[in-house]
Amino acid sequence: GFASHTVDLDRPRTKERSFGGTIGDARDFLHADRRPSTYGGLTDGA
Repeated sequence: GFASHTVDLDRPRTKERSFGGTIGDARDFLHADRRPSTYGGLTDGA
């Protein structure tokens, strides 16, 4: 078999947010949901 797919790299990748069911730009969600205070202790002194 053979499969082909075209990906438009100029269009932002959309995804469903892990809570709330909002659909939008995956990159924006990842940046908005960051919590450095949660994992900062793991990276201190690394």
